[in-house]
Amino acid sequence: EEVELSRQHIVPRSDPTDLDFVDTLNDAFDDIAVSKGYRFRYSFSQQGGEGLVRLGYMEDKKRAAISLVDDNHSEVRYLIVEGESDQTVSEIASALRERLPVIPLAELEETARRNFAQDPKTLIRLAVGSGEREDATAAAIIRQALDHPDRNVRLKAVEAASITQWSSLLPELERKRGEDPDPEVRETAGRALG
Repeated sequence: EEVELSRQHIVPRSDPTDLDFVDTLNDAFDDIAVSKGYRFRYSFSQQGGEGLVRLGYMEDKKRAAISLVDDNHSEVRYLIVEGESDQTVSEIASALRERLPVIPLAELEETARRNFAQDPKTLIRLAVGSGEREDATAAAIIRQALDHPDRNVRLKAVEAASITQWSSLLPELERKRGEDPDPEVRETAGRALG
């Protein structure tokens, strides 16, 4: 029987080129071990396709796991906090947000709204930072970017919609799969839909 894990995403003020961030994260882990009783240890490193690198940290009593994900393709770094209970995940995620330089959702939304045409990776950060519950503002920004004249913006918007998997964006992905003038955008939308 598969257990449904609770999960939260955190977008730090850091990108994959910031080599000091792992030290900052380890300092946060040390502080959380003392203050909250959750001791995390490095568990694994995993290389994925498309420039993904994931460092895994497991909590000693296996109540939670944290992944540091570097998406070198999109130049985005994020943390995934997972555990069997919402309370544990919320407590750990809150502790990390207090101890790390984190970009709040409102700022991710504003940055993406202002800059997605010049810096399409802001859409990826927005999608990751929005979490699993649909955010109407984030969805509207992604929807707007899906129809941008620049294919690179549309491509990142399709990737962002794929990351969220929000039901309101699935018809938009269907439309992009069938109608976008760029073959790579159509193919990426098709992969996102499965």
